[in-house]
Parts: sequence; C-alpha cells; structure tokens
Amino acid sequence: MQADDDQRHDDGADRDHDPTKGDTHAASIRASRTVSVKTRGADADGSVMAGCTHGLDPTWCYLCRVEDFGVDPQVLWGVALDGDLSDLERSGAPMSGQMAGYLRFLAGEFELGFDPTFTQGEAATVIASFLIEPATASQLQTLGALSGGDGDQVEPDLTYAGARLRIRRTVALRGLRSA
Repeated sequence: MQADDDQRHDDGADRDHDPTKGDTHAASIRASRTVSVKTRGADADGSVMAGCTHGLDPTWCYLCRVEDFGVDPQVLWGVALDGDLSDLERSGAPMSGQMAGYLRFLAGEFELGFDPTFTQGEAATVIASFLIEPATASQLQTLGALSGGDGDQVEPDLTYAGARLRIRRTVALRGLRSA
C-alpha cells in the first residue's frame, strides 16, 4: 500500500482516487481555498492601516471620510441640507442631529472645534461659510487621483463646495461606490 501511495505522489497522477471520500488532506486543501490568502495584519513597521475601498490612500481619501463619518452621506455631499441653509439661518431652534453631524464633519475638515450649543440658524451660517472656503488638501488629492493626475491640475480658487461637487460628479461618471 505504501508503494502505491509513493507512486501516486511521485508521478502526480491520482486517477483512481476520489478526494471527497475520506481523504483529510484533500479536504483541508479545499477548506483552505475559502479562506482569503491576504489577511489584514500589521505592516512591516508594525502599524495597521485600514484599507481604502477606492484604491486611494486612506489618510487623505475624501470619499472614505464621507463614507466612514457616521452621518448620512447625502447630508455630507450637500444633497440633503445645502439648499435649505438660507432658510435655516433665521431659525433659533436647536440644531437637528443631521445639522450637528454636518457641522461636526465640516469643522473636522478645517481642523476647527465643534460647538454643540449652536442653534439651527448659527449652524447654517457657519456651514455656509465653510462651503465658500478653499478646497481642502484631501479634496484636492482625491480629485487629482480620480482624474489620473495630482491635485496641482485643479484650479487654485476652487471652493470646498465646488471641489465636493466635482468629486461627486467624477465618482458618478466613473461608477465608483460612493456619492
């Protein structure tokens, strides 16, 4: 029997053997095919970096920031609230959860503090002012990467809202998963 096993392994042929019947070696090979070959672990320097699903650097990917922030992306893309900002500027009511999340996101984009005590009107005014600020570095890098170049190709007077709109349009045109 041992000679038969040696012969089978030596010539690579196993014409009579059914790997599904009692062969634990074959079963372990099949089982390992379902496990991912690439595991998420520490890099060579010991750091662990979450991957960017867009193929960009997760430290500056604007798309990841929007998707991972925990607020409805429609709000962060400006689809849900931006049209109502001028109407909301006169409101003395407390900020809604969406408005607070939007303001917290924008404050983080510009590395500023977030004040949770703002009224709806104060928040709308501050949000509107953020939208006319120059585009952030992460927006410019994301735009450059999506357009196949670097951020230097983007016009220098692009506003935050303008860059966000261009990113959103580019993502939609390229059929990426976001926006």
